[in-house]
Amino acid sequence: MRGLLVLQMMRASAIIARRGRSSLVSAPWLKSNLDDPKIRVLDVTQVLDRTTNTVAPGVDTYMTSHIPGARFVDVGGRLSKPNPKLHNLAPSPEQFAAELSRQGVDDDTHVVLYSSSKVMWATRVWYLMNAFGFEGEVSVLDGGLKAWTRAGGGTESGVAPQKPTPTTLPIRQARYRAFVDKEDVLRAIDEKKTLVDTLKPASYDGSKQSRYGRRGHIRTAVNVPYTSLLDEAGCFLPEPELRRAFAGVAEDELIVY
Repeated sequence: MRGLLVLQMMRASAIIARRGRSSLVSAPWLKSNLDDPKIRVLDVTQVLDRTTNTVAPGVDTYMTSHIPGARFVDVGGRLSKPNPKLHNLAPSPEQFAAELSRQGVDDDTHVVLYSSSKVMWATRVWYLMNAFGFEGEVSVLDGGLKAWTRAGGGTESGVAPQKPTPTTLPIRQARYRAFVDKEDVLRAIDEKKTLVDTLKPASYDGSKQSRYGRRGHIRTAVNVPYTSLLDEAGCFLPEPELRRAFAGVAEDELIVY
């Protein structure tokens, strides 16, 4: 059952504290730095089929409009381990390194990730890059493509004219407990460790039909909906408000799903 859920173990304070490093960049910042040769912008937009809980690459959206020079990454196809029964699994270290190398990313690159839809696709790849020990900088464009266009950023259509020069990103194993399995979750429940469900309240409390097989949430999990961390424009809230959102979450290792 390993990889049934894509999970992370870290402290609540660490999730917020990383914001002051390279975790988020604003659209104005990206406009000013877009020509930096160390910047690699990746569009990771995916389209979720809510009936089958599968994803398809949002390549049509990319071809219509994307940040100039951005490359498209098929997260479901190239950064997820194939499995006929389980979807959206973490990739193997080899699969991860191969795709980032194909995109011209090495440990001197500053990768900026964005989505034209849900921020979760960008934050998913952000987490993968941290989990697999990427030594460069990796950021999420706060507010995604919508924030970029609101800030007056131009767009282009079709495939980016310049293909990146392939690199050889080292193959690194995922850091210890970056991903956990069913047995780890059961052990965490027995040891009264904190589980956080980031789905919307209706999915958490079971009042909404679930696409995950059963309604509700994992036993003992608390609910911090990912939508509660964003403002109406889809940007992350200021740090004090983020801390309030996590106020009821114990300051220990977390399993987040």
